[in-house]
Amino acid sequence: VPSPRTHYVSFRVIDSAIEAANPIATVQDATFPGAGKGQYSGDFWGLYLVTESPDGSFLDERGLPDGSLYKIEGGGNGTGDKKNQGPTHPPSNADWSTFAAASARSQSVAWWRTNLDLPTYYSFRLACRIVGNVDLRNGWNHFFYHHPDGRWMPVPWDLDMMFVGRTHQSASGAITQDGCLSQPALAIEKRNRAREVLDLL
Repeated sequence: VPSPRTHYVSFRVIDSAIEAANPIATVQDATFPGAGKGQYSGDFWGLYLVTESPDGSFLDERGLPDGSLYKIEGGGNGTGDKKNQGPTHPPSNADWSTFAAASARSQSVAWWRTNLDLPTYYSFRLACRIVGNVDLRNGWNHFFYHHPDGRWMPVPWDLDMMFVGRTHQSASGAITQDGCLSQPALAIEKRNRAREVLDLL
């Protein structure tokens, strides 16, 4: 699954000659700078995760051909926010709107194979399940890449709610493209991929 690169940043703001106050200092200990602030005083403001934003460079760095890339937002069959324009795709969001609407209807196995990169879809859905990505929902918190061959490929995004016991959203975890699993042959393929992933883990 093509995924954004990440790295950590130790964020500090230097505002005093002394880097950090005594973490066990109290208000009564007025002789120590930052007294009474405890662990929240000092230069260290936290450890943050920097996440790459998918765009044309994202595709180039992964050796993927130039295609349209959408940040899926707007709920349901929302138009999405195009982050890269593929040269063979319409300049409007019609390709995404058409695919999203068609995904919501019953489709044949052949249609799904032609329009959705199924191996990537299976791995994406399984990875979301393994890490407890409870904020994934239809129309939000993921990208879709439209390959020039016509198939769509999901891309993870907005992974700030993982390993959470339950979600704050209704109908969390389901996306329209899950409709492919109503086809028994494709449901078996996904279960086989799940077995492979569990064997790896």
